[in-house]
Amino acid sequence: MKKVISILLILMILSTSFASANTNATVRMVMDGRTMDFQTVQLKVDDKAVATDVPSVIHGSRTLVPIHVIRNMGITVEWKDATREVTIKTNDKTVVMKIDSPIATMNGEAIRLPSDVPPKIITYQNSGRTMVPIAFLREIGLIVNWNESTRTVSIEKDEPSEPIVTDPVVTKAVKDVVASFETGAPEIRIKTGEELAYTELKLDGPARLVLDFQDTKFDFTNKGKLQSNGTLQFNVNSSGINSVRASQFKADPFVTRVTVELDEMMPYQIYYDKNAGDMVIQLEHNTEKAFQYWATSKTASKLAFRSNETTEFDFSVSDFGRTLNVSVYKAYIELPILNLDIDDPLLETINIEESQNGDIYHIEIRLKEDINYQTNSPAGAGTKEFIIEFTTKQNNSIPLIVIDPGHGGTDPGATSPINSLMEKHVVLDISQKLNKLLTDAGFRTYMTRTADNAITLADRAGVANQLQGDLFVSVHANAAASSSANGIENLYYPSENNSNDARDNKKLAQVFQKEMVRMLGAHSRGIVPREQLYVIRETKMPAVLTEVGFLTNPEEAAKLATPEYRQLVAESIYQSILKYFEEIK
Repeated sequence: MKKVISILLILMILSTSFASANTNATVRMVMDGRTMDFQTVQLKVDDKAVATDVPSVIHGSRTLVPIHVIRNMGITVEWKDATREVTIKTNDKTVVMKIDSPIATMNGEAIRLPSDVPPKIITYQNSGRTMVPIAFLREIGLIVNWNESTRTVSIEKDEPSEPIVTDPVVTKAVKDVVASFETGAPEIRIKTGEELAYTELKLDGPARLVLDFQDTKFDFTNKGKLQSNGTLQFNVNSSGINSVRASQFKADPFVTRVTVELDEMMPYQIYYDKNAGDMVIQLEHNTEKAFQYWATSKTASKLAFRSNETTEFDFSVSDFGRTLNVSVYKAYIELPILNLDIDDPLLETINIEESQNGDIYHIEIRLKEDINYQTNSPAGAGTKEFIIEFTTKQNNSIPLIVIDPGHGGTDPGATSPINSLMEKHVVLDISQKLNKLLTDAGFRTYMTRTADNAITLADRAGVANQLQGDLFVSVHANAAASSSANGIENLYYPSENNSNDARDNKKLAQVFQKEMVRMLGAHSRGIVPREQLYVIRETKMPAVLTEVGFLTNPEEAAKLATPEYRQLVAESIYQSILKYFEEIK
């Protein structure tokens, strides 16, 4: 009997020892169709150890836990197998996440998951569970802690001992800062989408106008515009504005600072433009109407002189086209005397001086190499506005991408029955964002429409052929009778069935489908051959018509309503174009 008891004691000790040794064991599980090794971690919920059929693990420096463990915390977790979506409902939040997608919706608004880590399905010993990063649990109001010594994740409900009596501070965001001259007065426009509280400060040496936007994060949509230190800096060198800087000035509380450096302090007003969703600094520069230089794109700019009555502007060229000379009588225009170093991609300098007798302005414009110029107002004839346009000489070895925003004008395309979004507006915004990504990267581009106007199918294909484009991308949004229809699909003309058509349309559609589904985490509806679609049939370059989502699907309509998701769609198309030229060209 004693011998039996001794053996049992030994077995109990060994069992405890093995259990301890396997607390953070490496186990083999299946994810993304591949079998791989994961290091497990311990899990506690409300200070109680929890055992799960699929263990919590560390993957790629991120800790993943089974989402179903929070059901015992008063949180509803629902799984929809048809769409591979999980819905989490708390007292004040409803979150819908799709497997493998870094984009979710929270209370109907599209959000990016922390660090862009998507939910995953991991299978262990024939049991599969939806796993989420622990950082996401904080987003829904749970307290998550990590104990390194015991390698334990602890999840608790956030239940404050005292009620909060003050209103929470809502942090707003600055998404972009641009200089604009479209209203006739120089403006600095801060893209916010809502009105911001601010304080202002005027400084000397040099003259600076400083605005501090309270409770505001510096959260740029296009991070590519920022310096390596995360700040924004750009030169204006026009209308009395030298440069603009913007950055996160404070983090607790959040304060975004915008600094406008001026030639000299000038009158200004600050207001919120409700229609554009911009905070605006409008400056009153006394020579603005007479002299203005501004960039119209990365490769083009304009210089305008405006007289107070009709007069003649004498124009000549010297130095083999590198120097332009303009002369005008002072009696008809008031200009500043200056030597302005422009040093942008098109111009070197603009110099304005008086003649010896003091009655004429002489303007000298020094161009960079390989710059085209065109006067849009008649020289030597009477005019009140003399304009010179500058463009870089096009390198035809650089691909020309023709972007075709579908529908427009009297043709709205599909209209969402959920949030009334019109296809023509959604695809125009995506196309404009795509155009900026491409031009910033050095591509040549052409948009078949840049506003809400109707363009015939023949004109869309015709202009692409006339320009001899290298790629034609038509952007559309989908619709269906069933609200469950969702996902990405790319349509192409089956040129492989036409011996007179050497285009590789099918390969192009395959590249688009793979890249867009990967980046958007969307359901793949595959590629679809369409022989009768005019714009992809009649174009002479490789062409694709991309359907970016369903306006009749609640989740996709909610995402397409947000500028953040439309930017992501544009980036997915941009990456598809890069991948195509990398693989095919």
